[in-house]
Amino acid sequence: MRKFVRRSAPLAGIVATVVLVAAGCVSDPTSSDDSGGDATSALNVYLYQKPTPNFGPLAQVAGGDYVPSTLIFDSLVAWDADNKLAPRLAEDFSISDDGKTFTFTLREGLEWSDGEPLTSRDILFTFNLVANPAAGASVAPNFAAVEGVDALASGSSEVASGFSAPDDRTFVVTASEPSMGLLSLIGTTLIIPEHVLGDIPVEQVADDGYFSSPTVSSGPYEYVSYETDQYVELTANPHYYEDVSVDTLYLRTLTQDVATAQLGSGEIDLVQISSTDLASVERMENVAVTSAEDPGFTRLAVNVEQPRFQDPRVRQAMLYAIDRQGIVDTVLGGHGTVVNSPFKGEAVADDLNPYPYDPDLARQLLQEAGWDSSRPVTLSYAPGTRDRDTTATIVQENLSAVGIDVRLSPVPPAENLARIQSADPDDFDMTLYGGGNYSDPANVIPIVSCATKQPAGANNGRFCSEELDAVMAEANRLEDESGRTALYQEASRIENEQVSQIWLYETEILWAHNTRFEGFVPGGDLSRSSMWNAAQWRMAD
Repeated sequence: MRKFVRRSAPLAGIVATVVLVAAGCVSDPTSSDDSGGDATSALNVYLYQKPTPNFGPLAQVAGGDYVPSTLIFDSLVAWDADNKLAPRLAEDFSISDDGKTFTFTLREGLEWSDGEPLTSRDILFTFNLVANPAAGASVAPNFAAVEGVDALASGSSEVASGFSAPDDRTFVVTASEPSMGLLSLIGTTLIIPEHVLGDIPVEQVADDGYFSSPTVSSGPYEYVSYETDQYVELTANPHYYEDVSVDTLYLRTLTQDVATAQLGSGEIDLVQISSTDLASVERMENVAVTSAEDPGFTRLAVNVEQPRFQDPRVRQAMLYAIDRQGIVDTVLGGHGTVVNSPFKGEAVADDLNPYPYDPDLARQLLQEAGWDSSRPVTLSYAPGTRDRDTTATIVQENLSAVGIDVRLSPVPPAENLARIQSADPDDFDMTLYGGGNYSDPANVIPIVSCATKQPAGANNGRFCSEELDAVMAEANRLEDESGRTALYQEASRIENEQVSQIWLYETEILWAHNTRFEGFVPGGDLSRSSMWNAAQWRMAD
């Protein structure tokens, strides 16, 4: 993936017209905005989905909630712009040679936004809470390898023996067996305050009003308010471990086309743009464009708990039926790559089936699988991101052409999630979504394993292969790096043949920002790492 920065001439007349139509008006960017904030001191950021709101580590990883959460709450480590785990609340961390003991040393003098000390006791509280299935966290299965977590799950203990806080600045995680990917699975857990939530029963804590309006935070920003369907307002946390330069952030819930138009008019300072808008944005005055590698991918999750989707030939047919390269070439303007597995880099075997565009083969496979073309398939998705909106339409056309009658259902994120989590398999057929960070192959486990099927985890399609689970578990236990890579490559072959989900593409993430906004270093994951260095952002004088 390439990185670039461009500055350009004023908007051409036709682009200016688009700005006026899409945004409704072109305001003076130096005047006060509708939130009451002064645009010269506040930063306006595009938020690609509406919040529920439900902030913090117990919520499902949905962008509208998770982006603000990563600013309000910090974690021991976090993914940086290079998709590497970097220190956050922990200034240092180490992994024992046998892959069983993970030791974190907290920064000295950490405080919550209310001035209370932030210590390893808060980490201990957070991890015990999030790992306990009774709390309802979607990421609870990620902690399965930790010693004593089974006691949490059974209710025989309120704490896991594998979590310990020997002193105020030291936190230790002990796995019951080697788990080389455990750090990437749990190290980014958002930390919440024991002194605020510690007295609430575990089974009730997720319903506490704190998570819709956090009063105390550990991240670079404090929560101020959420104006429904408009913006989340955040203010700099004066007790953060480093100085936060931008006083106020407004995370504005807009469709991507409107956000891009407002970038041109100066009403928005930071937008993740569609590649189809790149040429127009490059002509905008006082706008810089940069890019980041996508650590995740865009996909369709198909509900395999419905009998009609259980035959792998049906899912294989979908891959052959969708012109994925055509989507990359047209919708993404070439700023992307077709993927044939959720695995990344060396973990991907070089002999995977590429599933080239072949509608005739798709029809043949559907016929062999006994597909009932008279029964429609509902494709749900959260609208507002141009690339995905257009992709949904192309998927509908391609699948309908081979006998899969797809009906599009754009719905708000909360409604889409409710469908995915429904106990009735007929409530959810298929969904289009993207994101994730699979730089560490262990991070693939939550989206494909039997133990993480919705509503317990992040496996939206409820796919289950005991063979795949066994190979990934063995890979995660293995200390030898080359042997672990070979096992993950075998896992990629199994997953590629069984088609756990309909992989579409990974994209080059394009960011555009007002040049008065400095210090932005793009992350690829729109929901997890896009705001990774927000404390270093600043506004030019």
